[in-house]
Amino acid sequence: MSSNYYWGIDIGGTRVKLGLVNTDGDVLVSSVIDTLVENGPDDLVDRIAQTCKGLLLTEKIPSDMVRAFGVGSPGPMSQNKGTLLDPGNLPGFENYPIRDRLAQLLERPGVLENDVNAICWAEFKFGAGRDVETMVMLALGTGVGGGIIYQSELIQGAKGNGAELGHMIVVDQGRECKCGQQGCLESYASASHVVKRTKEKLDLGLDSTLKEVINENHHLTCEAIFEHAEDGDDVAVDIVNSVARTLAQTAVNLDHIFEPELCVLGGGVSKSGEFLLSQVREHYHDMMWDLNPATMEFAITELDDHAGVLGSAALCFDKF
Repeated sequence: MSSNYYWGIDIGGTRVKLGLVNTDGDVLVSSVIDTLVENGPDDLVDRIAQTCKGLLLTEKIPSDMVRAFGVGSPGPMSQNKGTLLDPGNLPGFENYPIRDRLAQLLERPGVLENDVNAICWAEFKFGAGRDVETMVMLALGTGVGGGIIYQSELIQGAKGNGAELGHMIVVDQGRECKCGQQGCLESYASASHVVKRTKEKLDLGLDSTLKEVINENHHLTCEAIFEHAEDGDDVAVDIVNSVARTLAQTAVNLDHIFEPELCVLGGGVSKSGEFLLSQVREHYHDMMWDLNPATMEFAITELDDHAGVLGSAALCFDKF
């Protein structure tokens, strides 16, 4: 039989998603396992390989139909060597040759890529970016990840760790970031920092309906903040407007650097959808210079939780 399928492996700090993908972007079978970082990297790759082989047996798919595998993982990493260097979300995985270890167990060649780069590639191939050649993606979750496609090529950087857009400095001597810099985009637009900044405002004694949320639920979420902003709460409106302005500023800078056709927003912050997008667009057009008309479009990710699996697998299509 011909080899038509590829494993997509999306590694997170808590869970690993696995899927068998064809070149049309269909996920034929999938599974989720716990990462269990405390057990070490060898244990994880062993369980990934066992799960992949088990899925083939269960679904009666001949192993010779699987051509290769792709792994999306938190960085930093060396894609060329297939090695994780010092992934903050995967303690104990420092300098680990994950690609080659999996290649031995799966008996197939593979690629290693940054997890957000893989998601960006999935959106480019099968999602919001499928009709463009140049795009940027911002994943606004606990942190802020980035991905860049330039003329249908994924930008990795000279050492493989480019497109770290979350650590672009957007405020001079601004808020401290866990990366050690000050004023990073991540410190202003990530879901976790949206919550943090809102709580700081509430601690100042400002009147807000969000205080009722905290009293009832004993915690605050980014989703709640955006919902209350839509309802007109002043504190929430101010926070969301600040996020939108920061994202627009980032988009303007990226426009001047490589003029993408599209900016795709993903992650928890993006779940507010058009409410956020409309404000980002407005600020972007207000900020953009007049010498060249602003043409970048904005969109929300179209793919579901399989995006990392799809992107990791799709990175193998041309290579193998």
